[in-house]
Amino acid sequence: MNLNINLESTIYMYLKSDETDAYALGLELLDAEPSRALEIILYFRSRKEKANDILGVLRAFKTACIPLDKLIKPLRCLDVCGTGGDGAGTFNVSTATAFLLAACGVVVAKNGGPASTSKVGSRDVLEALGIPLANQASQINRYLEEFNLAFISAADFYPRFAALRSVRKAISGATICNLVAPLLNPANIIHRMVGVTSLDYQNEMGEALSRLGLKKALVVTGMDRVEDEITLTGRSSLMSVTDAGIAFSILHPRDFGFRNCMPSKIAGGNNPAENAGIIFNILSGKDKGPRRQVVLANAAAALVLLDKEADIKQGVAYARSVIDSGKAHALYLRMRRSGK
Repeated sequence: MNLNINLESTIYMYLKSDETDAYALGLELLDAEPSRALEIILYFRSRKEKANDILGVLRAFKTACIPLDKLIKPLRCLDVCGTGGDGAGTFNVSTATAFLLAACGVVVAKNGGPASTSKVGSRDVLEALGIPLANQASQINRYLEEFNLAFISAADFYPRFAALRSVRKAISGATICNLVAPLLNPANIIHRMVGVTSLDYQNEMGEALSRLGLKKALVVTGMDRVEDEITLTGRSSLMSVTDAGIAFSILHPRDFGFRNCMPSKIAGGNNPAENAGIIFNILSGKDKGPRRQVVLANAAAALVLLDKEADIKQGVAYARSVIDSGKAHALYLRMRRSGK
């Protein structure tokens, strides 16, 4: 297939699109000049990214993973990651949730990178928190064994994907890159909690995850305000993907035992240091307001997904007890010391 094609011919080809065509465009995207990369990304958006597009581009991007220094041990890991691109301005909820889940006993290999479509990315806030990133397979193994938690930046393992960052920053909102990025985790992920920015993306991501053969997955989105996580500003839509099939549920803040809150109550800061302070206050137990509550809500959903708790309110209660006991703060301090 000739990949040196203009947008018009690409569109014509995509009238009969499937995963193979998305794979071809994904390969081209990895080596494209910025103008052509922008063209391809906007083309995917123009046709509304589908599950085939996610899977095809993911397969293409995975060909560009750097060689690993050793095999990653087959631990049963969860990744909790949002696509970004929601423009909601919340703090790094999934990063805080990863800390809390690991303190709850869940093995978490958290994928995240520097900001591309938000103010502060997961990688940015982790650096401000003094938390080391696992940028080699041997480090992933060590951190998962020692802490139940490894923070991984896809940019370290997929440098050609990372090179698209400047193009991605030029586009507002979520794109095919946002949808694929959470899936670029070199660890052995069998469970996923993925936050997306719309119900349409939820459906497509759910189908993609079901075809990837994951044991259990949860795709979440805020329904009343664009948010790529379970929210307290309104309703949240949850799609569970398991061997038994796909199931939907809609949860209100009251279902977690909380009240609706204004967006400003769960807003993030303007820089990594401010978001780091927010996460520290949650993990240390100083913050007992809506920011802590939204982390508890997301952690509770993951605990139920993994059959660690029977229902959402029990999940909230257990996650709260882990913070109040000091376990989450102690985990943070141990990880920080390991990076010095």
